[in-house]
Amino acid sequence: MHFFAEYQGRLEAIFEKRILLIVGATRWGTAWVQQCLDAHPNACAKGEGHFTDILFPKIAKAVDEYNAESEKIGNRLQLAGLAGNAAGCTVDDVDHLLRTAVALMLNRWIGDTEVTCIVEKTPEHVLGLEILNRILPEAGIVHVVRDRRDEAVSAWEFNWG
Repeated sequence: MHFFAEYQGRLEAIFEKRILLIVGATRWGTAWVQQCLDAHPNACAKGEGHFTDILFPKIAKAVDEYNAESEKIGNRLQLAGLAGNAAGCTVDDVDHLLRTAVALMLNRWIGDTEVTCIVEKTPEHVLGLEILNRILPEAGIVHVVRDRRDEAVSAWEFNWG
């Protein structure tokens, strides 16, 4: 039990740090911004968590399946005249699971380093800002927008250079 209490304390400490989420479109310079921030001694910017586009949908699907199965079992118990099933996850439960999943990843990234700012860069998060704002209201958003002329030159060189 001690291990879990200690680990939970580490996860809670994640949210005492400044959290920045770098979002934008592909090839707009989000990696450059991440590298610049990672160069600061008080910041840790180690990668892309892909929370909104990979992790969150999988958690939501698992919870939906769990809730559906729990409801079936509960209904069978009630039809048999027994106490129903109180299992199942609420929206608030799911938000807590998502926030905990983010903390687990960020905790793994920082390890034992002493930083005051954790930076996560997944350009695709630009499509999931509503849920990120709901579960990480303290996080700052760095939205990288590239000059279209520079983007056109870069795309030309990348694809046909």
